[in-house]
Parts: sequence; structure tokens; C-alpha cells
Amino acid sequence: MAEILGEALAAIGFSKKISEETEAPFRIAEGGPELNSRMRVTRIKDAVLTKIYDWMNGKDYVFRKHLAATLARSAAVTMRSWPLFSNLLKGMFPTYIPRSTVETTVLMQLVAGVLYDELDADDQWMAREKGRSYVPWELYALAERIRINDFAVYKANLRSNEADMKPVKFHEIFRPADER
Repeated sequence: MAEILGEALAAIGFSKKISEETEAPFRIAEGGPELNSRMRVTRIKDAVLTKIYDWMNGKDYVFRKHLAATLARSAAVTMRSWPLFSNLLKGMFPTYIPRSTVETTVLMQLVAGVLYDELDADDQWMAREKGRSYVPWELYALAERIRINDFAVYKANLRSNEADMKPVKFHEIFRPADER
């Protein structure tokens, strides 16, 4: 790959020194499946967090109290003081973090987990079918489409009876502040 780049740069008039400087990044990109897998995971996580914060800032999304998050918070707060679990939870929920912050972290992880799973499945499909992964702007667009579709299901559930309700991905716990 680097040799091809060097030849291409030389053909259009760049010096050998410039092509030597550009070889290192291409060697990193050729780092094999393990590096590519880590880069793919990082790209998807970045898209998830970017869109969550974008929705909070631009669309006034807020986290809502939820039984699962309350139970997880209670368990985490209780177990982080037990010697057996304190080392496991120290990095995620240190003892100096207040209960409300632990609950927000749990809610964020619930929403992020749903979005990550959806984007990961779509990205794996793209790699399998098209031979490439999504670029960041495509991941942002996919996340936005997931949000729009999930919000439509959430709104439809508000108007329907319990028998006709469809499962929502995350709008039960993360939705615009003006929605009930």
C-alpha cells in the first residue's frame, strides 16, 4: 500500500521524502483485523456519544427515571462499598460519585447500548455486503434514522391501547423534555 502511494505521489511530482513520511500511517492502517476491529468499535462508540449529546443539546432530550435504572443504581451504589465488588465497580462508579450521577450513567449506558447494537449490526452488514464499513457521517445518519423511527413508535404507543403497543428502543427513558 505504501509503495503504491509513494509511486503515485512521485508520478504527480512529490518528492521521495514526502512519500516516506506518508508510509507510517498506511502501515498502521494495514495493522490487521484486530486494529481494524478496534477502530470500527471506536468509530461506532464515537457516533453513539456524538448523537446522544447532539440530541440533548439540539433537540432537548433528557433522561427519564426508569425502574431498571433505579434498580441498577441501587445495586451499584450498594455493591461498590462491598470489598468483593469494590474493585470491579471502582472504575465505573467510584464511591465519591453521588447516587443521581450513578443513575444518569446507568441510563446513558442503556441508551448507548441500544444505539451501539443497532449501528454495529448495520455496520457488520455493510462490511459483509459492500466490503466496507460506514464512515462517521453515515453512522450519524443511521443513528438519526433510528431516533426518528423509535420516536414515531413511542408517539404511536401513546395514542394506542395496550394491546397494540410496539416495543420502543429507548424513548421510554430518553426523549424530549416536553414529551410526557
